[in-house]
Amino acid sequence: MLLDKFLYPVEKAQHDLQNAAKHAQYLAECINYYYRDHGLTKEQARDISQQFRFLAIKIAQIDSLSDLKLIYEATTFFTHRMSEFKHHDRKYAIENSIRKHILNKLGTCIAIENNFQRRLSFMDQNQNKIDSEDKSLSSAW
Repeated sequence: MLLDKFLYPVEKAQHDLQNAAKHAQYLAECINYYYRDHGLTKEQARDISQQFRFLAIKIAQIDSLSDLKLIYEATTFFTHRMSEFKHHDRKYAIENSIRKHILNKLGTCIAIENNFQRRLSFMDQNQNKIDSEDKSLSSAW
């Protein structure tokens, strides 16, 4: 039970990463249908769709904090590039969708991972302190 509570944030982060990857796949599909609404050519839409699929794969393969930070940085630059293609309604903007459904999730996962690493470090420090106290006590006897 305690272990479940301890690991829940990490499991939630994994779930969020999978949802972000799914959203990138969804955007890859949508961009091929609605490319004209964003002022894209068919060729641009194919290229962007391929980049979204690549992004989905990379998100699904994240297995370290450094990977996560690298993908966050690349996605931020990609989002900036997508800001050039405007939709007349902001809620359908590519940039907005990436930010809300991918970047925000990646950012949350970075925070969760940082907190988890701090907890592990704190637990290691406490365990080392307990171990040294146990050694002191046993040598005193």
